[in-house]
Amino acid sequence: MCGLFAGVGKLGTNRIIALGSMNEDRGADSVGLAYVQGGEIRIAKVAARPCVGLNMTLRKEVTEAAISGMFIGHTRAATQGAVNSENAHPFLMDGIAFAHNGIIMNDEKFGKYEVDSQSLIHGIKGKDFSKYEGPIALVWIEEGKLHAYRGGNPLYRGRQGTATYLASEEEYLKAIGCTHIKDLAEGMIYTFHSETHITTKRVTINKTFTTLYNWQDDARLDGKSWKDNYYSKYGEATSRYKLDAPTMMQEIDDGRTWKDDRDALALSGDKCEMCGMGRTEDSEYCRDCMNWLKNEINADLPSDTVNLTR
Repeated sequence: MCGLFAGVGKLGTNRIIALGSMNEDRGADSVGLAYVQGGEIRIAKVAARPCVGLNMTLRKEVTEAAISGMFIGHTRAATQGAVNSENAHPFLMDGIAFAHNGIIMNDEKFGKYEVDSQSLIHGIKGKDFSKYEGPIALVWIEEGKLHAYRGGNPLYRGRQGTATYLASEEEYLKAIGCTHIKDLAEGMIYTFHSETHITTKRVTINKTFTTLYNWQDDARLDGKSWKDNYYSKYGEATSRYKLDAPTMMQEIDDGRTWKDDRDALALSGDKCEMCGMGRTEDSEYCRDCMNWLKNEINADLPSDTVNLTR
């Protein structure tokens, strides 16, 4: 799970920093920006916590992005590829800057890439995401305009004064004063010509996590389950990778949110074996991953065919 944020129009430096910092909940491994200056796309990114990177290392670039009147931003929770500045989003390829939230399961089909998200350059250039497997929320800058697309992962837009902002979560836009907040329709490419002029184009949507698996066929895959075969692409040390967080209840019985519990556990020093966040005392995993694993185990109950949605 990663975080996206973007904007066009009369932008505010503090609002950009606020959006990026709130997106740290979705990805804390790195942060990056892309914007146009002097007719050229500039990329600025660093392998650091977003709240630190935006307020310190990239503070000058944040100001330049606001002045430019258009930017895209990303906070990364690494899945494929080492955690470093080079692998941080946005990427600049063939004159297009882009950032992605999601996992591309079949990236090798498009070539050899250090980060699976880099394979999306083919879909962006061809305006066709139908051959991709995995959830996509995507923002990019091409020919001096801001574009966005989603299929399977969330992405919202909202108005603030004379600017339009985008973010992975509706609450982030509300927090910076946005109104008229809407989620982007799936399977549509949005082009933001300005803060008020938006055009759309419908395209064939990517394949999300809804593949049907036959358990009899699965049993013949060298004795491995489909999960073993799927996650093998990320290497043996799967505990190094942060998986997509499950959908969590927002309120616990005592009034605390699950994020309160997560932050308290993080201070204890005990780390989850799966995602590296704070874990419970009686388990090797945090509350998020425990719930995700329970859902996966329930999905493994014997049946002829299972519809996998994650």
